[in-house]
Amino acid sequence: MWSATWISTIPLFNLLGVKFVEITGDARDVWHPEVQQFAVSEKDVKDESGFVGYCYLDPSLARESKYSHAPVWGLLPG
Repeated sequence: MWSATWISTIPLFNLLGVKFVEITGDARDVWHPEVQQFAVSEKDVKDESGFVGYCYLDPSLARESKYSHAPVWGLLPG
């Protein structure tokens, strides 16, 4: 449910000049099998110089090791 909703917003990010490509299989570096990993790049750059970073989507709200509230942390550049 969560991932389908989030993934449906990806065209909006494309309008903002970035693209998301999901990393699947053994190439993923995630802390739980439910977590999705995306490589984020500048939309029009064709080589590694356009790589921005990784975005992770963890759709589980009920995992025992997770917070029981809605935590929010700011993003830091660098």
